[in-house]
Amino acid sequence: VRIRDVEVEAARTLVHFTTAYHSWRGGHFPPTFRDVTIDGVRCGRAGTAISAIGVPDAPLRDVVLRRVEVGSAVVPSEVRHVRGLRAEEVRVGGAA
Repeated sequence: VRIRDVEVEAARTLVHFTTAYHSWRGGHFPPTFRDVTIDGVRCGRAGTAISAIGVPDAPLRDVVLRRVEVGSAVVPSEVRHVRGLRAEEVRVGGAA
């Protein structure tokens, strides 16, 4: 998956990936997310800037966040069970 050059005024959650959802399958068959690049994304404000939540048996893998800028966020990031996360030039509320 490649996401590039996106501008957002406001978002509840700007970047959101999870393998920890509990749908009708009861969480027994979590999805696979790997080889994801998000590049050149700008957002004025967000409730949560970056949410990347995997489960121990199905972690997110090889996620690249490059040139992501969020003016302000209530929650800068939530990251659990992620392997190979790279953050390059990521700023939330002016902080890297």
